[in-house]
Amino acid sequence: MRKNTKRLLAGVLTGLALTGCSAAPPQASKQAYLSFLGTRDDADCILLRSGASSVMIDTGEAVDSDHMLAWLEEQNVTRLDCLILTHPDKDHIGGVPALLEQVEVAQALQPDYRGENERNDQMQQLLREKGVPTMRVQTELELEYGELSVRVLPPQKETYKGENNYSLAAVVTHGQVEMVFTGDAQKKRTKELLEQQLPSGADLLKLPHHGRANSQSAALIQHTQPQIAVVTASEAEEEVAQALAEAGAEVYYSRGEDLYFVSDGSSLTLTEQKPLEAQSDQAA
Repeated sequence: MRKNTKRLLAGVLTGLALTGCSAAPPQASKQAYLSFLGTRDDADCILLRSGASSVMIDTGEAVDSDHMLAWLEEQNVTRLDCLILTHPDKDHIGGVPALLEQVEVAQALQPDYRGENERNDQMQQLLREKGVPTMRVQTELELEYGELSVRVLPPQKETYKGENNYSLAAVVTHGQVEMVFTGDAQKKRTKELLEQQLPSGADLLKLPHHGRANSQSAALIQHTQPQIAVVTASEAEEEVAQALAEAGAEVYYSRGEDLYFVSDGSSLTLTEQKPLEAQSDQAA
């Protein structure tokens, strides 16, 4: 478990006050659920659930929208407590229009990206039209959803070349289970993450940038030593695959295949299909 630290909550918040929490999460009393959408191409769409609380990280591409909505319906999700949009690439925000038409979103978090991007501009307009309170995360946040503790790590610089290094990252804790989600972090952003107190001995690592390698990839894997690694593609590049093998990680690929995991607060387990217990928890 990571050490308790004080965190400053800051950013540009529209219409909602977020409450941070720096205390260690209590011992989990119920299961939590983690799902990866099986996207058509390399893309991210991830759902975390604890009791009646749901958090989504990214929405895949527009072409994934119908599958995403059916996937949410199968899991009885009609409301998201938080939508984390890691950065404004089409394979991460492409499903936002369809999502907002069908699912209530209580709040959205995104990086403080100010570049020119027509797709992002259209998304911002849609978020405003739907009245979704939106924060541009500028400093670290710690939030609680059910028995999930969500630590959101923003990029450390104001500008980068390209959009991937603007990626928000998240460390999600359920009891003693720690999961790391890294968006499309490339070399500079991955190096930042290694300086942002990521857990060592993580239960799960969502590989950055669909398993593509950069000069910091091996260091990230060596530091986090994940028991489980998920690549949001059909394969990882050789350097990444080798580092995962050396770390002894179980590796799963989400392109074209939905993945479901269950946490009991002590360990994280892959299940063959959506856990039926999630239905009763979501309805509670």
